[in-house]
Amino acid sequence: MMKKHALPLLVISFIFLLLLINNFSPDKFLVGWDNLLPEFDFKTNIGRSIFSGWQEYQGLGLAPGNGHAADIVHQLILLFASLILPLNLLRPFFVFLTLFLGGIGTYFLSSYILNRIQNTEYRIRNTKIPALVAGIFYTLNLGTIQNFYVPFEPFITHFAALPWLLLSALCFIKKQSPRSLIFFIIVNILAIPQGQVPTVFIVYISALLIVLFNVGIRTRQYPASIKVLLITFILNAFWLLPFLFFTLTNAQVVFDAKINQMATENVVLQNKEFGGFVDTMLLKGFWFNNVDPNLNGDFDYMLAPWRNHFSNPYIVLAGLMLFGIMLLGFFSVILNWKLEIARPASLGEAGGNWKFKAAFAALFLFSFTMLATNTFPFSFIDEIFRKIPLFEQVFRFPFTKFSILAALSYSVMLALGISIILKFLDDRIWKIGDGGRSLKIEDRKLNYPLLSIFKKLSSIIYFLPSVVIIAIIFLIALPAFQGHLFYDKSRINIPKEYFDTFEFFKKQDQNTRIANLPQPTFWGWNFYRWGYGGSGFLWYGIKQPILDRAFDVWSQTSENYYYELSSALYSRNPKALQDIFNKYQISFILLDKNIIYPNSPKSLFYAETEELLSKIPNIQGVAQFGNIKIYKLETKDKVNSFIYTKGQLPQIDSPFWKSSDLAYSTFGNYVSVKCQLPALSGVEVSDVSCQMYPFGSLFSLKTEKEKEFTLENQKDFIEVSGDIEVKKDSFLKIPSFFKSQKSIAFEISTILDNDGNTVISAAIKTPGVFLDRQKMWEEAFDFPLFILPKGTKYPVSLNINGVSNLKIDKEAENERQRKGASFLTGLEDNFVVLSGQGISKTQEIKAQIFDNLYRGEVMVPVSLGKHRLSIVVPKIDDDYISYKASIEELNIKDCDFWRSGKNTSDTSNGLVLLTSNNSSICASFYSSSILHDEAYAIFVKSKNFSGRPFHFWVLNEDQWYAPIDTYLARAKNQKSAEEVSFYVLPPMEENGRGYSFHFDNISIGKQTVSNRLSGLEIYPIPFNFITGIGIDSAKPFVKTETEGAKIESVNHPQESFYQVSLSNSEHPTTFILSQSYDPGWRAYSVQSSKLKVKSFLNSAFPFWFGNEIKEHVEVNGWANGWLIEKSKIKNQRSKIIIVFLPQYLEYAGFALLGLFGVIGGIKGITSIRSIK
Repeated sequence: MMKKHALPLLVISFIFLLLLINNFSPDKFLVGWDNLLPEFDFKTNIGRSIFSGWQEYQGLGLAPGNGHAADIVHQLILLFASLILPLNLLRPFFVFLTLFLGGIGTYFLSSYILNRIQNTEYRIRNTKIPALVAGIFYTLNLGTIQNFYVPFEPFITHFAALPWLLLSALCFIKKQSPRSLIFFIIVNILAIPQGQVPTVFIVYISALLIVLFNVGIRTRQYPASIKVLLITFILNAFWLLPFLFFTLTNAQVVFDAKINQMATENVVLQNKEFGGFVDTMLLKGFWFNNVDPNLNGDFDYMLAPWRNHFSNPYIVLAGLMLFGIMLLGFFSVILNWKLEIARPASLGEAGGNWKFKAAFAALFLFSFTMLATNTFPFSFIDEIFRKIPLFEQVFRFPFTKFSILAALSYSVMLALGISIILKFLDDRIWKIGDGGRSLKIEDRKLNYPLLSIFKKLSSIIYFLPSVVIIAIIFLIALPAFQGHLFYDKSRINIPKEYFDTFEFFKKQDQNTRIANLPQPTFWGWNFYRWGYGGSGFLWYGIKQPILDRAFDVWSQTSENYYYELSSALYSRNPKALQDIFNKYQISFILLDKNIIYPNSPKSLFYAETEELLSKIPNIQGVAQFGNIKIYKLETKDKVNSFIYTKGQLPQIDSPFWKSSDLAYSTFGNYVSVKCQLPALSGVEVSDVSCQMYPFGSLFSLKTEKEKEFTLENQKDFIEVSGDIEVKKDSFLKIPSFFKSQKSIAFEISTILDNDGNTVISAAIKTPGVFLDRQKMWEEAFDFPLFILPKGTKYPVSLNINGVSNLKIDKEAENERQRKGASFLTGLEDNFVVLSGQGISKTQEIKAQIFDNLYRGEVMVPVSLGKHRLSIVVPKIDDDYISYKASIEELNIKDCDFWRSGKNTSDTSNGLVLLTSNNSSICASFYSSSILHDEAYAIFVKSKNFSGRPFHFWVLNEDQWYAPIDTYLARAKNQKSAEEVSFYVLPPMEENGRGYSFHFDNISIGKQTVSNRLSGLEIYPIPFNFITGIGIDSAKPFVKTETEGAKIESVNHPQESFYQVSLSNSEHPTTFILSQSYDPGWRAYSVQSSKLKVKSFLNSAFPFWFGNEIKEHVEVNGWANGWLIEKSKIKNQRSKIIIVFLPQYLEYAGFALLGLFGVIGGIKGITSIRSIK
């Protein structure tokens, strides 16, 4: 049977060989962008797939947001290939294999469809030629090129498998034979790796449902259609069930990830930019505008060779000609549907066979609709779908998800269009050759006059259009044959130092955690000086968990770690950095100096990081491989396989999002609770010590909804406020202001005395603490500073400590007039200099003057109920550590060098109106004097008219690091004149100064973006004082020296299972699992048994054979803990088993798969015996 396909297969193989010769680099790796590299450690990565219910290696551990287990088939393929291929050739082998199989599969699929529609109206002599063209087009079309340019295993597996999947489903529905069933099962097993990105699997299921509806349901093949879906589910259940559980329970985590908050809307617009009619016809996607650092570190278009190629209008015209042939095939289905649908529906008759064409015409329309997001009426459908948040997030990259399906349906429509052209030409030739009569194909074998001449002429004309079309396809794909099938940066040599690093960590404790540095940005995308750029690769060769930013999108605790880490690093605070290492049980630091950051090289902080690490006790460098330096440290808590125990811990109510953890730095380990909620099981509320930090972080680095406080800019003060609820006797604890802050507000006012002299008075003020608008505490006193006699010439100036200036421009009035405020330091003497025409006076303010202020901690009783807590901060509005933007200081520039759109700016009336269309214009302000070791309240007044609001970011000019990087919020009320956004800039490093404030007006594609900036004000606030304010229970926590039960042994064979033996203890124990908190983690006390089977069952199914430890709590704001009031370990045979319950969903999938195999095997054996 295969002999009749020999020539087409030979042609496709020859084309594939040309691509291989021109794009294969035998001495290099094929890596970069997103990639899966299990070949770096097959044992570790296959184990992760088998036990994928918990992704321990990803940061602090997380539930699987992708179908990680699905990659096991890809891993096994590479494992077998590794027996004969060197390491660097394993990935190229798989990539080229998928490219070849996709083309071959499309040929067979197209041939199958064309053979099914061979009736008198559509019959042609040779279906192999149109099918061959379809296979070649599927291999070389622009959509395929873009998917293989930076290949990612789920996408290229989808490319290879999709034609075979649909072909095997069609064969099974038609024949329903054991052979077709086996074919269908084998193809589906090999296609499983596409599920690693579940949205790709969703696209396949959508395509399968469309095919089943047209071919299975409409031909009444209900049992076969149900079997197809059921088998597909069974074969994929082991990865699909855990993913569905994640979607139902943790999908919001993905939506709220900082990376997605920043990128999703822009990504949708980038895809929409290429959702026009012409781009969709050509399968031209957003990659064409993507800019990336090249091998020299200079930014350039990734697809530069292809952009240059398609700048030729004849190439575009050639692509549109091909699409015209596809439309011919598509409309041939549409125009004949009434005729065909009236025929009998059996699959063996023409009417049923027409359903094959209808199925792929429907796929053609469906995929075109999903890509044509900027073409009416298809864009209208897209807008409806995008109102669904889940759709908006998972299909923000419609091109990467639907382009392969589009390429396949385009290929089939191309084959149908060619078959119509060939039939038309063939019929015309034979009609001429037989004197105007139209012969049936079977009659053309007879001996008519001059028949042999017309047979030869017919053959030439029959093949000629196909040859021309193949030539056009080659012309369009020419750069692929010139070595540009892959991105240049993806064919590189990985330095040996990385493999040395892999080997080093294989010899270390596998159950430890690694912090990789540098981490200058939240984006989770790194560039290396040796060429690599992408989401990372270290974890494929290192078993230990690595705290990389690539995992933040699926874990809030991992993202929160980044905020704490960056705060400690860029504030150059070794104590805070050490606390982070202890809090997250980090045992190794991997500093990779190969990483580059072209946008901001200073923010890599290499020298500063090494200096910080040198100041941390118990840390030492243990290895160096090239530019990779590895440090090891001893953490405060002795952790055994991510397990450790403590005694009774304080209970702290602290905000989740934070850039620093005040609770941990104050108390060490603690239990995270909500004080306003009922106490833990079995404990009376009044007996529990609980401390609340209402403003524990003043975190504002994400969106508005993550802010747990409000910030108001009043005339003379800044108000920080939030709601609290007290359900037990408590005290408001106000920390010592001078122990937490170095400076205090120094307010200047004037008033006339009885003699008409102007008295310049000074007032020293602490913030005021108010509960339900009643003052709980405030310290202030004032004193005369200078007296100006009547007749003094104004203006006069006050200089405070040589840095800040205030101006008095007129004589005082009878009522006190505030003239502004600066600051004094409480650590040393202060000086105020008065200067003016004929005036020069200096007033020394001794540090002892601050003894008039209470320096201790204040405790104020708080009644039960809900309260509004407010901190009123005197506004410092000098010209030194505060800043109020003015138009004169504004810097406006075009800031997108890659788009050719238009920008306009209008700065009339003191306002800044920026408008962009397919371009970006940026405004910025700079203050050279703002101190970095102070915290600031930032108020931005703006108005969004169209498009996305301003991209607002703050740059530390010393470090080139952006501590704030976000988008302003959209107005809650579009009719409002202005929207005020507020942010808190936390304190950073000492002795640094200077920030710039940036407002980027970004337009992507045809969208007009218009925003107005009306004001920018920055004022210092006492960050440490405000965050240190707490609500303490009436029964404060008393730390004791007693420890809980000791760990005797830990067995941790896989990611979701721990077996722990504890010593007996008469004291309360907090049993801690150093993995991200998740309700799916459960702890059980089980009894060992002398019977091995029973002991195994007790451990494997502790939820059936053990007793659950109910008090599951969050420790240190991120980890799992269980409270054991008194040891529940009854004897030495008692163990604690910890399992992640959703892992059993994967086990259930494997069991279902095994059961399916057993039933299938029994049926197969029975059938063989019955035949014998």
